[in-house]
Amino acid sequence: MEMLTDAKEYSVDFIVVEANAKEVTIVHKRTDEFLFVIRGKLLGTVGRQPVELPAGGYVEIRRGTPHTFTNNGPGSVHLVSFCVPKYDSDDVYQVADDA
Repeated sequence: MEMLTDAKEYSVDFIVVEANAKEVTIVHKRTDEFLFVIRGKLLGTVGRQPVELPAGGYVEIRRGTPHTFTNNGPGSVHLVSFCVPKYDSDDVYQVADDA
């Protein structure tokens, strides 16, 4: 993850998800997150809804919503994450995949 801004009220980060990578299911306690895919395609779940995010795709993840994403490849996925309020690793916790 590469921080693109250090604003006090929000954060914008560039993220690369490598091929065949699956993220654990997480929840943000205080932060709303907005993901924009620049290159590649992510598959995932937001809440209990399956999502497919090709290049140009966007998803809004409200605080308290479990979410996870997978990159089935073949190449890496590039995306931008916008968080309000600012991303803080103490705001994130892992939950069981069936949550």
